[in-house]
Amino acid sequence: DKAHLNIDLCINPEREAVNDVINLMEYSGASEVIDFAEGRVKLVSFYVDSGCSAVGKNLQQIMEIYQDGEDILIASITRGNEPIIPSGKTVIKEKDRLFVFAKSKNVRNMLKFFGKKEEPSERVFIIGGGNTALMLAELLEKRLVGTIKIIEKRQDRCELLASRLDRTICLHGDGTDQALLKEENIQDADYFIAVTNDEEANILSALLAKQMGAKKTISLVNKAGYTHLIPLLGIDGVMNPRRASIGKILHFIRKGKVISATPLGDEKAEAVEFIALETSDITNRPLKNIDFPKGTIIGAITRNGEVIIPGGDSVILPGDRVILVALRSSIPQIEKILTVKLDYFG
Repeated sequence: DKAHLNIDLCINPEREAVNDVINLMEYSGASEVIDFAEGRVKLVSFYVDSGCSAVGKNLQQIMEIYQDGEDILIASITRGNEPIIPSGKTVIKEKDRLFVFAKSKNVRNMLKFFGKKEEPSERVFIIGGGNTALMLAELLEKRLVGTIKIIEKRQDRCELLASRLDRTICLHGDGTDQALLKEENIQDADYFIAVTNDEEANILSALLAKQMGAKKTISLVNKAGYTHLIPLLGIDGVMNPRRASIGKILHFIRKGKVISATPLGDEKAEAVEFIALETSDITNRPLKNIDFPKGTIIGAITRNGEVIIPGGDSVILPGDRVILVALRSSIPQIEKILTVKLDYFG
């Protein structure tokens, strides 16, 4: 009991990781999905494939083609290892990693526009039998996923999982054992999700499963330095409980000012959600008239429950919840504009 122990905030990183996986399964084609404004706004990350119709076009052209262009905003692009805060003239290239703000109801249409197909999630393999795997399997059972299999090295843990779960098949073995994966028909898997405590093993097993025919692979990775390797290896999604936990902490300690601050990709850029203060320089003026630091873009505004994907003529009012993306190097200047002390960023 939190009150009895005099604890104000409890964070469960495993639960946050499970939420990451469910988001990735719900929005097939995304490599990362981050919720803002109580889930009304999502920042969706995905890699641009060679066949994507956006390749070779600039952002202005893309918005003219996309029917719901006013409801999305491309806030950041990672090209190689470097983040780019784009302008209307920025051209999309193959293998770019896009970070796109969208109203939650429009995410699927947006992903479809960029060539991402909806995939079934009826056959799921989970590698690792820890708490994350248990919570994920419980949730998948509630969602009536057809076939769920957990592969775990420890015999006693397999027995515990089997006693706690109703329809999940618990297998005693190694998730990197090719013979075992072949015997269990890994080629028929819709999702292969690696959630062991060993990040290298997660990446290796997900890569192996992909090569053996699994349609989608998701790996638990905490180290930001591994993020850029994911697309090169062909892994489809990343779950990062460390990132999600940071957001939860800042949501708690920054009430009334900064609500959350979430590192993006390899942590060279940040997504910051805050409440606009009446004393701030960014209120009551069109965005196009505000001298934002280089590498900063306003991604979304929520006002009285309504989500606004802003343009240059949009105006932030006192009390609005605002989400921006900025290069880490721009944070000191943003502190001054917001008149909010973002000491988290040091």
